[in-house]
Amino acid sequence: MSLNNNFLQTLNQAWNDHQTSMVMIRDILMYMDRVYVQQNNVDNVYNLGLMIFRDQVLHHGQIKDHLQQTLLDMVMCERKGEVVDRGAVKNACQMLMVLGIDSRTVYEEDFERPFLHQSAEFFRLESQKFLGENSASVYIKKVEARINEEAERAAHYLDKSTVNPIIGVVEKELICKHMKTIVEMENSGVIHMLKNHKTEGERITFVA
Repeated sequence: MSLNNNFLQTLNQAWNDHQTSMVMIRDILMYMDRVYVQQNNVDNVYNLGLMIFRDQVLHHGQIKDHLQQTLLDMVMCERKGEVVDRGAVKNACQMLMVLGIDSRTVYEEDFERPFLHQSAEFFRLESQKFLGENSASVYIKKVEARINEEAERAAHYLDKSTVNPIIGVVEKELICKHMKTIVEMENSGVIHMLKNHKTEGERITFVA
């Protein structure tokens, strides 16, 4: 993970330096921004700087793919119990949002879309493992824990707009696709629990 952290730290430093430089350039060209830019309906100096960083740095060569894979790997490592540099991931996600210039496009294409795709595959496999090893009541508790973990992760160091999409992925892969199995599981399914009054303390309302 140290190589991933070094990459993110180096990229974040370049991003911070670029932002500092662009603020200085914007201040120098303030009059042009106020007059020429508005009169001619063109992009302001700061936004032009964002476009340059996006096209010449972030999307240059293998940087885009390497950043994407680094972020995906770090999330996956944390899901497996490893400690990752959340601050580095958060800085990278914030950078992607800013580079969208009032749009989520860069964040969506460079991270969120592949993140949700990878997550769906991860939870598809996990659901099979969970169902094969646990009773319905334990499975329900594990699902609830996963939903809380993913919501916390997205809110803490991804972009908050990712909270609902990732929860949707978890619910689809862990609940919706296995509804019948959870309800009818022999000796532990929801039907069994209802018949034997074993629902106390269990959160089973999502299968209603």
